[in-house]
Amino acid sequence: MKIFLIGYRCTGKTTLGKILAHRLNFDFIDTDQIIEQQLGSTILEIIETRGG
Repeated sequence: MKIFLIGYRCTGKTTLGKILAHRLNFDFIDTDQIIEQQLGSTILEIIETRGG
C-alpha cells in the first residue's frame, strides 16, 4: 500500500507524513528532498527562480 499526501505548500504534509509513516510502520519519502538533491537548490529557491 502507498499513501500520497498532496496539498498547498506549508500545510503540514511532511509533518503529518512522518507521523503517519511511523504509526503504520511505512517508509517516509519526502519528494521535496529528492527534488532539492537533484536540482541542487532549495524548494524556496526553485519556486523563486522557476515559479511555483
